[in-house]
Amino acid sequence: MAINTKAPVPMTPTLKAQCIQEALYCRHAAAVARRHHLSPDQVRRWVRAASR
Repeated sequence: MAINTKAPVPMTPTLKAQCIQEALYCRHAAAVARRHHLSPDQVRRWVRAASR
């Protein structure tokens, strides 16, 4: 079992908005998540909620 040694990323409204914008632009949430050290599922949920 792998141990996650990454420090948690602070979830600011600015970071969230930036990730949503990037994911909508490039249409690849996993790439955005990797770039910001986030879960791809988290970015997808943000994008889905923002598009409602």
